[in-house]
Amino acid sequence: MRLVIMTRYHIYFHDDFDGMVSAVIFFDFFRKRGDKVGSFNPINYTPSIKKDWANFKFKKPFVLVDFMYHPNADWWFDHHETSFINPDWKKNYKDDDRHAFDQIYKSGCALVLAHLNKKYKYEAPKNIQELVYWGDIIDSAGYKNARQIVERKEPALRLMSYLDSLDKVDQKIYQAKQSAIIKNLATKSINNFIAYSLVSNRIKKYLSKTKKSVADFKKSAVIKGGVIFIDAINKEFPKPHFLAYYVYPKSFYSVSINKYGAYYHMSVGGNPWNKTHGTEINIGKKMRSYGGGGHKAIGGLEKKSKLEIMKIAEEIIEYLNIHG
Repeated sequence: MRLVIMTRYHIYFHDDFDGMVSAVIFFDFFRKRGDKVGSFNPINYTPSIKKDWANFKFKKPFVLVDFMYHPNADWWFDHHETSFINPDWKKNYKDDDRHAFDQIYKSGCALVLAHLNKKYKYEAPKNIQELVYWGDIIDSAGYKNARQIVERKEPALRLMSYLDSLDKVDQKIYQAKQSAIIKNLATKSINNFIAYSLVSNRIKKYLSKTKKSVADFKKSAVIKGGVIFIDAINKEFPKPHFLAYYVYPKSFYSVSINKYGAYYHMSVGGNPWNKTHGTEINIGKKMRSYGGGGHKAIGGLEKKSKLEIMKIAEEIIEYLNIHG
């Protein structure tokens, strides 16, 4: 008789739609091959994480998806240009059966799904394929227009509204909710999940705030050349950069400042529906120079100091207006 050894993995994933879907894929993949998941751990780009990343205390063995590379990861998948923060790590890295890096993919979850299918013949059920389809759209900002992402009529975008509405102040409670979401989405369709009364009621409240936020946004946004600047601290603006293009469709860029817990977050994006400026700016690379990261068309960073992040915002806005 062949002895089958079960492994209990801990999944670390970027705390966004793409990272969450990547965790769903791995949860389904592991349970179908007889392995277990010990914990789901959402992580984000905090001001100190890059400095402490080499010595980050992971529960082992672990999976790391849609996040910057760590050499101790048993499984690692990412598609961001800024994945390697250590030159030696990048030099010594090689793809294999459990590690893959490919910038061609619009989302990390699409890379995970393609790799597991190729190497392990993993076939994702239709509900997970639907999540990956929307993961591509959401992570690459491939929406039809700003109205689609602001009004969020499609089930997947309503699901994203639910994720955006979750309180992150108590990390233990937040982590437990994320675990429940991932386990549910591994077996249920998006429509079935958002039909839960607790979920649907929270989505309705979130979207009702969105309608009000459009009027408030007009009062708060500042036009600086081709850039819309939004100080969203203490304001409830869902996805303020898309609100910028919704309210000001002729703008080229948006820079927004928000606060999550103890950190100030800056998001910078290019208007995907107004590219007449012909920019060659790589926003993710520019954000990396300040300690953040991202993609060519969108990026972000976090700082503990409001004064520091406001100063960076001024520099970014000037840079975008000169070079964009």
